[in-house]
Amino acid sequence: MEGLAFLPSPPADYSGPQVLSLPAQPWEIPVAPVGRAYEDYLRVVHGLETLELDSCASGADQAEDGDAEKYEGHRKKNALDTLFTENYYDLLGLGHLKWKATQDDLKKAYRQAVLVHHPDKQAQATNTSDDEVFKTLQKGYEILSNPKTRKAYDSQEPFDDSVPDGSELKTDADFYTVFAPVFERNAKWSVDKVTVTLGDENTNINQVNKFYNFWYSMKSWRDFSYLDEYDPEEAESREEKRWMERRNAKERLKREGEEKLRLRNFVDVAYKFDPRIRKMKEAEQKERDEIKQRRLDIINQKKAEEERIKKEAQDKIDAENQKLKDTREAEKNDRARNIRLKKKKRQIIRQFGKKFEVSESIVDYICENLELEVLTELASALNSNPDITQEVVHEVMSNYSKGKREVPTSPVKPKAVEVEEEAVWTQEEIVLLTKAVVKFPGGTTERWEKISQFIGGKKTVKQIIARVRASQHVAAAPASVAKPAATTAAPAKVAPVVDTSVDADDGHGDAGDGGEWTADEQKLLEVALKAYPASLGKDRWTKISEAVPGRTRRDCVERYKYLVSVIQQNK
Repeated sequence: MEGLAFLPSPPADYSGPQVLSLPAQPWEIPVAPVGRAYEDYLRVVHGLETLELDSCASGADQAEDGDAEKYEGHRKKNALDTLFTENYYDLLGLGHLKWKATQDDLKKAYRQAVLVHHPDKQAQATNTSDDEVFKTLQKGYEILSNPKTRKAYDSQEPFDDSVPDGSELKTDADFYTVFAPVFERNAKWSVDKVTVTLGDENTNINQVNKFYNFWYSMKSWRDFSYLDEYDPEEAESREEKRWMERRNAKERLKREGEEKLRLRNFVDVAYKFDPRIRKMKEAEQKERDEIKQRRLDIINQKKAEEERIKKEAQDKIDAENQKLKDTREAEKNDRARNIRLKKKKRQIIRQFGKKFEVSESIVDYICENLELEVLTELASALNSNPDITQEVVHEVMSNYSKGKREVPTSPVKPKAVEVEEEAVWTQEEIVLLTKAVVKFPGGTTERWEKISQFIGGKKTVKQIIARVRASQHVAAAPASVAKPAATTAAPAKVAPVVDTSVDADDGHGDAGDGGEWTADEQKLLEVALKAYPASLGKDRWTKISEAVPGRTRRDCVERYKYLVSVIQQNK
């Protein structure tokens, strides 16, 4: 629908500024081509029927109540007075057809009736002339031949407007016996020819739907003009005539609306109680439920699949986490076990090193740097030979400290100790021996041979080893360091300088055997103190302890502290 809007013209006395404007743009109102109102509109457009406009909506309605009293005297005494009392169909010989008779039937019947009831024919037959029947015949043919007046005549015939409400039904079969006659009776008012019937329980559902579609869209030609309250022909003025026409049109529209409502309610009741429709709805509902269930099954299946995939992924993650946890726990346990085993193997190796007087630096190197596998192999090699000798232990540990995992294939039985004449050591040889021991610490290849060459080759390896052992195992009194100055003059030669590295280290380290210091050990300590100054830091005492066989780092520190205190007391 389109429309144009224009600005109104200014009044004649307007003297303000002039505004020139173009017509407003047209606008569109969307109309959906659906519904029964749209069907009515199509029928009007194509000339199938005309709309009954309620002219009472005009401005004359405001004075209608007052005019009703004014024209009350012109009301029909009884609306039924306008009914056609004559049965024209019987007069024409069409009583068996009545409203079903066509125009051809009417013309043919009228010609035949005229031949019988014409006054001339009557006069020839009876010698009397009675034209009342002939006039009635003519009047009836005029009414029936006019479609408008024929509708009014057919509408005034007695008609049963009652419709069932469904309470009469006891079984499904009762539906057809109760509702079929009512549909046939009301088919009289259909504008279009009724081509479908109610049918029975075996009627195809498509035919049933077609039947109800026809009745829901049926247009009635029933005319209620015979119930008009006023006769416009009796009006005394044009105004009164128009008023009567409006009053009559209003009542007709009201009755037509009631008639449509009656038919619509009747069809609704029939549709509601029709067993075929009920079965169709049940089947449709079942199909909808099945479709809905299939959709739910698909959704649930998809959801279950997603949950399964999610659960599998989570289980996989949990399994991996558990595996990682177990692996870490196993590694932790392995590390703890290895630590325990390594500690045990170290203890065994240290026991052998202490028992057979292996250099502490070699033992520490082996215990701190070699892996558990090598330590286990070394400990097994040492334990597997009950007759192992000191030379073999020294050789095995020396080899392992150098990375050579060599173990004698057969145990070496200890040789008989050869008794040699005790060698006499001069002061110069003792000093050279002390320097040689420091220069060639434990673990040095062919250490004793090199020491023998260092001191001039006058002493054999056995004499040198015996001298070193004697200096480690011969006990001396604690006071001998301070009192017999003639025998051990070394303490007086020590400079009374306090080593700052002693306080920093605080003497912590491996505990020694706690024995008294011999004169040879005292000389070796003095030489080491001079060879390794305090500038070396904490490493100084490690090197000093290595230069004094049989003494640990802690022993050297404690001895140094003791000597410093003795010197300070003698000042």
